[in-house]
Amino acid sequence: MRWLSIAIVVLLSASTIPAGSAGDGHGSDVHWNGYVLERTSIPNHVLIDQNFNYYSLHTGNADVNVVAFIFTTCPDVCPVITNNMIQAESELDGVDYQFISITVDPRNDKPHVLREYREDYGATWPHLTGELEDLETIWGDFGISVMTEEIENHDHDHDHGDSMDDERVATVTVMMPNGTSNEHDVVPNGWGQLTASAYQAGWEINSSSSEWGNFVSGINNDEAPADYSWWWQLHSWNESTNAWQESMVGIDDAEPGPLAFAPNSTDDATIPSPSGAHNYVFTIMHSNGSTNSTELHGFNAWHMSLSALDSFDAPASEYGHYMNAIDGVDAPADYSWWWQLHYWNETSESWSESMVGMDSLFEEYHIAWAPNTTSDEMIPIPEAMNVDTSTSHSTQTFILDANWKPKVVFLGYDWDVDLFVDDVKRAANLVSDPGDHDHGLPGFTFATAAAGLGLAIIATSREE
Repeated sequence: MRWLSIAIVVLLSASTIPAGSAGDGHGSDVHWNGYVLERTSIPNHVLIDQNFNYYSLHTGNADVNVVAFIFTTCPDVCPVITNNMIQAESELDGVDYQFISITVDPRNDKPHVLREYREDYGATWPHLTGELEDLETIWGDFGISVMTEEIENHDHDHDHGDSMDDERVATVTVMMPNGTSNEHDVVPNGWGQLTASAYQAGWEINSSSSEWGNFVSGINNDEAPADYSWWWQLHSWNESTNAWQESMVGIDDAEPGPLAFAPNSTDDATIPSPSGAHNYVFTIMHSNGSTNSTELHGFNAWHMSLSALDSFDAPASEYGHYMNAIDGVDAPADYSWWWQLHYWNETSESWSESMVGMDSLFEEYHIAWAPNTTSDEMIPIPEAMNVDTSTSHSTQTFILDANWKPKVVFLGYDWDVDLFVDDVKRAANLVSDPGDHDHGLPGFTFATAAAGLGLAIIATSREE
């Protein structure tokens, strides 16, 4: 397998060998240590940094710019490059420079992942990610070859049905304004079903919450008496006996399905049998014997949020529910940002902004809430969608001048830091006599270039 990787390195190298050679100043007396480039300036691009802020490549107008391409799950090559750059920084006092690392694996390298990587290694410079199409443009500008292949997918079923009743676990992802995120499993229960049923049917539910869960005291102004001569009792439908039975658990722990509330003194046999397909039917039998029943048709994003989030505020309006707050974080009154709904698009295998409200988004397995200023690409992929992949890229670290014109490139990862620092200073015009430095690589042939180009390859496994 290792020899196969080396063969791939050579093939990738063929398309990424830059023009020129070390020690060749192209008519000047400059002798560079790295491999000399003759390219036009790299245009400006705006990406996302490790703090979820937009970052312009041309930020700062530094005298010299250094750009490396890495990915966080790379086991060997990328950490060496990062450590080389950390060491180089310690030797660049007095130099006006800018270091930047750009990911080649945006699927996994979300900003918070890059932040953790940066902190783990003690790196001080920006680590950037962004939309795949933006990164592909940048990789092309620099001549970086990137290959990401799915190598295993036996744990993931892409033949999705239309029902929420199969064995897949639905999820709700929440991304906070500070960039942190959590994925919550959708676990439907009786309380969520009652809440959704009451909204659909216009019922009024009086309840209180305690450490034991929610306690229903009144339904449609039919209040249980304070002397407990009767109380509202939860019933579930027994499919085996085709009869109602008293629930042995509270409303919060009851599984969704045919459920009923009735005074505890009610003969179970008098409660009407659930109609339809016995799905999400909720029946209310009042103390005077009258009944109401409603069935939820479909499972929407509001129902998913009810079944997944412990703390959120989604008031109802004439247009349906709208997300006001999650985990105590309110959308600001000045609308500088608001909670935006996303869904996992199984066709494009990416997040998409929902064009409808949460009451109208039905039968999605994965939804996400994030500030509207959040790019879809920045929302973490649902864990169930993670697959084993192999990411490969030509490892090159570039030194560019103040105009973002590439001057030299250091190939692979085992380059000499002192020689690299010399070239950074040279690009910043801080070396008074560049002719005194003759650390170039004379006779830099294609074979040498191919051997110098490192290829970072890793199979990234995700546990479901």
